[in-house]
Amino acid sequence: MPLADRRDDAPFDVACIYPAVETAAVLDLKTVDMNTLPEKDIKNMKCLIDIDNDAVPDIAIVQIEDDYIVSRYYLKENGTWKLLKEILPL
Repeated sequence: MPLADRRDDAPFDVACIYPAVETAAVLDLKTVDMNTLPEKDIKNMKCLIDIDNDAVPDIAIVQIEDDYIVSRYYLKENGTWKLLKEILPL
């Protein structure tokens, strides 16, 4: 069954990490210190992932929905967030 307010053709969101990281876990956005995230996208965080089992986000996925959708993927390296990929509308 789809989540509340979701269509049958897109019932939930999925994040894939490849190659697989056995310790990867999705973090609850409500428990993360938002001041530690990429500043310009704090209010648009969709998903935070911990890959090294320390309960601190290492991957941040942002989705901005307006008339179109913009997605950004960040990776934290050596304490600094780096933009890995940005998907803009055509």
